[in-house]
Amino acid sequence: MRNPKRAGRLLVLALVLFLAWFVLAMATLAQTGVNNTADFTPAVMADVRPQWIVIVTLYALAVLAGAAGMATVATAAGLTVAARIASGVSAVAIAGYLVLALSMTGFTDAKLSDDSRWSPSLWLSIISIWAALAAVVLTGAGLRRTGVLRRTGLVVAIIAGVILLADVVLGGAFPPLVVGFLWLAIGIGLLRRPVTAAVQPVASTA
Repeated sequence: MRNPKRAGRLLVLALVLFLAWFVLAMATLAQTGVNNTADFTPAVMADVRPQWIVIVTLYALAVLAGAAGMATVATAAGLTVAARIASGVSAVAIAGYLVLALSMTGFTDAKLSDDSRWSPSLWLSIISIWAALAAVVLTGAGLRRTGVLRRTGLVVAIIAGVILLADVVLGGAFPPLVVGFLWLAIGIGLLRRPVTAAVQPVASTA
């Protein structure tokens, strides 16, 4: 792992962006008096269009920062490749979400959820978080195997795995913010226990 601090900073930044997204989203919902963005009407969207653009952009940037951070972490060879693939899927899905979310600012249906782009955007968001959780499981297992973050890697991998399985069963019931705290745990671990350039991914013995 050439630069663990860079990966750590990206993972911490991802949570910061997630928290900014959450605070702005809650403030915007409070302003509109609507409990869910799915219930936005064209009039409501017109009133909060600037906030909507910032909210969906912050959300996408949070996921992209997390994906970039996870892709930077090198652990056991096979797990590293799998984690980077999962992170790539997460990044592509959230980019697709952002395009659709931004395109819905001028929707004309009765509610935002009635727009034909709503359901695809929602599923792209869910898939991006599932892929991010899978990357956390793989990276945590790799950090455990290499001994870089033995305890943290194991705990994070188990928690991420349980959340992922439950979220798949429940169809995306968990808030996306949960993955941010898992990124934070790995990020702080890497920042507090930097790895020298001599540490390289461990080849798979499978």
